Amino acid sequence: MEAFRGVLFDVDGVLLDTRTLRRKCHKAALQAVCGVGDVSFGSDVPWGYGVKSQLTDLLKRHDCLSKSNLDEALSVWTRLYERYHAELATPLPGIPELLKELDRASFPFGVVTNRTADRLELAFRRLPALDQAACALSVDDVGAGKPHPEAITLGLHMMELDASAVLFAGDTSADAAAAGSAGVRFILCSNRITKANAQKMKFLIGCVGKASDVSDAIRHFIFGQPSPRSLMLFDWKRNDSGGSANR
Repeated sequence: MEAFRGVLFDVDGVLLDTRTLRRKCHKAALQAVCGVGDVSFGSDVPWGYGVKSQLTDLLKRHDCLSKSNLDEALSVWTRLYERYHAELATPLPGIPELLKELDRASFPFGVVTNRTADRLELAFRRLPALDQAACALSVDDVGAGKPHPEAITLGLHMMELDASAVLFAGDTSADAAAAGSAGVRFILCSNRITKANAQKMKFLIGCVGKASDVSDAIRHFIFGQPSPRSLMLFDWKRNDSGGSANR
């Protein structure tokens, strides 16, 4: 097993479960703008690519995309997101304890997210242990969010670590693309991406199929603890473009 000296986390889907919150905000925004009673979420909605991209896609699906509608949808979305974040954004099982373990072990960790700075602050309120992060980078801190690797590259610089020494945990194809471009080892925390597509991801070393296993999967790679049952291991060295599943 590779010896890591630092770990970077995405926020949504990795540290916090925000699925209920985000869908509530998406539905309310579309209902307010388009009068849609039943909002359709396809598997190809661009999760991880920013709220504006997601709302643009959903407005197109319901034939009501215009600049004014998008602006209004973003306004409704933001207002509800801030209102309900404390109630509906919940830490994934074991994550608060994991962050404290990393801090006690003086193991550097950081956050790179496509959240805006104000939304990242909301995450800090839900997870006070993030105050010990070596870096906390929002989309406002860089010229381009993920899938561009700039935030990860800046995080590596702030942690004073080489890419090969850092593990990045994310849950979307945008995270995977950013990790591949930055050269960090990647653990995919999602069961929404097929095994065939996962094998194409550069530097992928593991895929966690259950949200409740994310913290134990991180412990496996960092502290050598037993692998959780839903963790599929990948050998990223098997080819130039992605990894091959070991199990």
